Amino acid sequence: MKLVRCFIIPLMLIIGILFSSCTRENNQDDKIQEAPPAKTYEHVLVIGVDGAGSYFSETYTPNLDRIFRDGSITYDVAVGSISEKVSSWVSLLHGVDYPVHKITAKNLTSPYPADSEFPSVFRAVREQDPGARIAVACSWPTINDSIVEDGIGIDKITKEENDINLADSVCEYLHENGVPKLMFAAFEEVDCAGHDYGFGSQPHIGAITKTDMLIGAIYDTYRELGALDDTLVIVTANHGGYDMSHGGNNRADTKVMFAVSGESVIKNGTPKDMETQDVAAVVMYALGLECPENWTSRVPTGIFEGVGGGSRGVYVSADNTRYRETVPTPKKKSKGYIDRFIKDKPLRYYLTLDGHTTDNCGNTVNATGEYFFTDGIFGEGIRLDGGNLTIPDYTVGDSGFTVATWLKIGGMTADTGWTTIITTKDIGWRAGEGFALFLYYDEKKDAIELAVSVGDGNFGKRVYYPIPADHLDGWVHLIFSHDPETNSIKLAFDFGEFEEYVLDEEMRADSFDGLGTMGIGAEIVNEVNSRFYGGMDELMQFDGCFTEEDVAALGEYYGVNK
Repeated sequence: MKLVRCFIIPLMLIIGILFSSCTRENNQDDKIQEAPPAKTYEHVLVIGVDGAGSYFSETYTPNLDRIFRDGSITYDVAVGSISEKVSSWVSLLHGVDYPVHKITAKNLTSPYPADSEFPSVFRAVREQDPGARIAVACSWPTINDSIVEDGIGIDKITKEENDINLADSVCEYLHENGVPKLMFAAFEEVDCAGHDYGFGSQPHIGAITKTDMLIGAIYDTYRELGALDDTLVIVTANHGGYDMSHGGNNRADTKVMFAVSGESVIKNGTPKDMETQDVAAVVMYALGLECPENWTSRVPTGIFEGVGGGSRGVYVSADNTRYRETVPTPKKKSKGYIDRFIKDKPLRYYLTLDGHTTDNCGNTVNATGEYFFTDGIFGEGIRLDGGNLTIPDYTVGDSGFTVATWLKIGGMTADTGWTTIITTKDIGWRAGEGFALFLYYDEKKDAIELAVSVGDGNFGKRVYYPIPADHLDGWVHLIFSHDPETNSIKLAFDFGEFEEYVLDEEMRADSFDGLGTMGIGAEIVNEVNSRFYGGMDELMQFDGCFTEEDVAALGEYYGVNK
């Protein structure tokens, strides 16, 4: 399309100047829609910018500024469990996070199975609207070759590593074929610039400015064809990056922009508690279609008036029951509250994490850094995206104690290293006084282990507990007990039998009381390198060491049959 190319090339000269200067369990209605669509759109345009993260806010984007002037926008969308390239695109396009789809570059098949239990948004639209025109355009061939299904009537456009040619081809396609019901265009060169020059570098953010120009050309073609009034427009990214790569757990890797514009979109709105997998649900909702039953995506609040939030879908596979349906938190003093199940061990701390970080027992809890609330076991749970909680006046008593919590380990990999769950000590100092629970990736075993570190100031001990493979996805319950009478520590997964370890005699830790501050999600001394990027819910601490009967009673509280 020569007209578009004539528009693009002069602006490219300007960009060059800029560079030189710088099986679900819950009900579908609970998951997504509190109200019917105020408007059902004829068209949805989704543009993905590979590797752009939330860096849109740091560079010149005049086209995005005009497109989303009256739209809804956030720079705080969570990528999901891991920010690997393939996995993040699959999550965005197939409506489920990595722990469910389990796809990375290492196990990606080609083509993507057309009968997968996690259909792409394109297949989902096709199955409900057989006559719809659907188009996918990309400059990274893997999207069309291995992430989007073949043989389902999708028009595919691939222009390998050439975003200008891709934009031209999209505009030409629109003029020749008309505006499709769903168009997805994915630009690649921003990610390439991040890997070549560094994410956040001048070439990287300059590449975003170039892509902004290409987005503007596609948007203006929709305008030329008279389709804008009936189009929902979305621009987002699959992941960000830090230094020369991505896949880590810092904010630069795991937070992306999401911008949406359309007649029924909240003006100047801000989507809340959103993950990239939710893009698929937004598309289906805008088109007036139902989400596939195995998707876990949902429409966030802050996009459409009176719509969004609610419980996220829960997927349960045939061999994995680790995904549990959210139920309300029992109210304090009710018959269903925890103190009716465990009566002889006083509750010292109880963080329900139901949209807040307050403690039911009245203790002070401080929250810092990046975190948000999402569906938990009882009510909501917290996702610590680099944030952490601290209890400044933490005490455990001198008669032993038990800590219990639900965890969502998610996509921990070799690059993650180790991450703190809870700690009262410097994990790097083995003999440091206190105790710590942290996750550790053992490269030799290629396995994730739960490590318990205890010390009395002179002697220390670390004990490693292999985590069963089927515990790595979804929610897993953890109980840690210290018994000063037997000088032992005990650990139980999912209300099963305790594994007990008797400490060495010279390291007789009679009490961990009076240790000062407790860190949750990051250690206090060296928190930069040990942050937990995962889910947590229902953090409790009891006086006294749990017995097997106590473990069973806690399982009964959560409705777990043993």
